[in-house]
Amino acid sequence: MTYYPPPMMPAPTPRRLAWWQRGWAVAGIGVLALLIGAGAGAGAGKGDTKTSTVAAGTVTARPVISTMRVTATRTRTLRPVIRRVVATRTRVITETYTPPPKPAFSDGTYKVGVDINPGEYRTAGGGECYWQVSSDAGGNNILNNNNFSGPAYVNVSSGQYLEVDGGCDWRHT
Repeated sequence: MTYYPPPMMPAPTPRRLAWWQRGWAVAGIGVLALLIGAGAGAGAGKGDTKTSTVAAGTVTARPVISTMRVTATRTRTLRPVIRRVVATRTRVITETYTPPPKPAFSDGTYKVGVDINPGEYRTAGGGECYWQVSSDAGGNNILNNNNFSGPAYVNVSSGQYLEVDGGCDWRHT
């Protein structure tokens, strides 16, 4: 039995703070409280004292000026993630490749598999042409040969020798 883990849940998006939780609102409330406290302190500075008589003696009570500490909060601005997608248009161009004509060879003796590849060769002919396939370089052991003037074909295998004469151009088919 193959175990497949449950799919991963995407990360939750950060929650936007309420208006009263944002930094400017807290700072505004702190400034307001500071102004109220300053007003109370100014009134207390005039010497407002209250005296009461207690059986044990005289107690003088003065108003207490409270201090408020305002702490600055860090404001974080959330920006949306913008992903840019570049759309491209693809155009397919079809080109037909015509290979150059295979190199031709003419008069000479060629070893198949070394000088030329094995396979079939053809010629368009011309004047009086001759081809000979032999098993040795000296041409003593002739396997096949022909004299011709028009188009001709010859098949050769690796290790054989092909001798051509008469000025005809031969190409691999």
